Amino acid sequence: MDCRDIEELLPAFALNALSPDETASVEWHVESCPWCAALGRENLQAAAALARAAGPSPAPQALRDRVMRAIPAESRRHREETRPRVTFGS
Repeated sequence: MDCRDIEELLPAFALNALSPDETASVEWHVESCPWCAALGRENLQAAAALARAAGPSPAPQALRDRVMRAIPAESRRHREETRPRVTFGS
């Protein structure tokens, strides 16, 4: 891969959205290319700034409702699975 290819991948790299092979190619290239390394740092800084600016977002209400409905059933199942088993006799 040349610099042009790497420059196209850097935004996705900064968002951790590349395949393992593409990630390895970018990492290998920026180790030996100061220009792409600088661009990579800029992309990582931009991605971090966007993440800070966006902040956490609440889960959709439908998802929250499903999770809350599932908790009692999951709790019962966990109690049943972890309840000590007592046996009498042999």
